[in-house]
Amino acid sequence: MLPEPANHVNSSIVSFLKHFKSARLIEIPCKDQNENGRKRSDQEKETMKAKAMEVREEERAAHEKDMVHAQELVHKRQAFREAIFAQMAKGRTEYKEQLGKRME
Repeated sequence: MLPEPANHVNSSIVSFLKHFKSARLIEIPCKDQNENGRKRSDQEKETMKAKAMEVREEERAAHEKDMVHAQELVHKRQAFREAIFAQMAKGRTEYKEQLGKRME
């Protein structure tokens, strides 16, 4: 049900439709057709595995460092919040005492 290039007169539409109908896959033949491509050696596989493990360990260390930093920030915020609430409670009690003295 796609339009055919022969049904159009506009050259750009015709060229697009011809392109659309053509096989657009790029095929790269292997050097040796009998081998079905190159297989990685065991040493190359081990090297890739070792590199992946190194990257994984680096990322894990960075993640743990970030988590420790986040915990430190949580503790700092909690301490700051407690100090602010303590100052606010102290200010309230002082205000209540001053108000009580003025009322007497």
